[in-house]
Amino acid sequence: MNKKKNNNAKKKAKQAPRRRSTILAVPSVLRDPRVRAWDSLLRDPCGASMAHPCYAGADSGYLVRTSNLYSPTVIGAGLVVGGISYVDAAFQYTPWNLSLTTGLQVGGALTNGAFNMAGAGFQNFITGSGSVVARYRAVASCLKWVPYGPYGFRSGLVGSAYSPGMALLAGDPGQAAVTLPLMQRVVPNGDELHEIRWLPSSIDEEFTSTGAGLGKGAGSVIMILKGVDGTNTSATSTQVNGSFEVTTVWEWIPAVNQGATISPSSPLPYTTQQVLSTIEDFGAYVFHGVRQGADMARNVGVIAAGAMVAEQFVRRAANVRRNNAPAFIR
Repeated sequence: MNKKKNNNAKKKAKQAPRRRSTILAVPSVLRDPRVRAWDSLLRDPCGASMAHPCYAGADSGYLVRTSNLYSPTVIGAGLVVGGISYVDAAFQYTPWNLSLTTGLQVGGALTNGAFNMAGAGFQNFITGSGSVVARYRAVASCLKWVPYGPYGFRSGLVGSAYSPGMALLAGDPGQAAVTLPLMQRVVPNGDELHEIRWLPSSIDEEFTSTGAGLGKGAGSVIMILKGVDGTNTSATSTQVNGSFEVTTVWEWIPAVNQGATISPSSPLPYTTQQVLSTIEDFGAYVFHGVRQGADMARNVGVIAAGAMVAEQFVRRAANVRRNNAPAFIR
């Protein structure tokens, strides 16, 4: 009698559909450790290990990480030195080209004034080494607004946006009151970590140089400041109380006079679009704090690598508990 019951129970167990574990619901592209390394770098350009991207072609180069700070100064009139003024400012960063007139757009004005977008340039290993660096392309990047001073004295709003193509061009007039509502995220100044992750478009996969024309379809990150506090440094200028920080990981090719030869490399078996298509919540991916994003990336790696082992361990433990349980519990 007991044997029949046991046999029937075994048959039902075999017939019952097996539930799929949600632990294993990880896109196959992210199970490749090389892809996970780049995904981690996209999420945390400042702290993650440098990795080559899933760009098309057999091009390759050396990797380097740079960081730049830009503190806006806005022009006024009749200001009291040492006093506080309230400032509107705009900042857009496009790593595809960093010449003095393209790539980096900045503008500013005292509150309610129109800011005029103008070109500016960074000096770092990539932009300041024309005799060393022949060509480059961005691998990962992020833009941060870092406010200064006590939290209680910070005023204004910070708007953030990511665009697959440049939204603000040199010479474009702007008004913070008009531009701010167009931003994808608007929060009080200093209320949280103000950061945007840059993501590549198809044109970002190409190598370029500071002398090349700007690819207007390149990915860009934008921040708009509205009514942010600044300190008057003279009767005609105000220094905004904070800085924009840009961190970028580059892949670069040495100039001919360096005597270095870069061998072609086999491309990864995935495309940029395949990697980006694994992003479920695009807004959270782009705007979350860098440490949150890094944690998510690490979790994906752990899940992909150890999910099956973990699940098997849980099942074995459950079987041990069940087999060792008293008869009246079974």
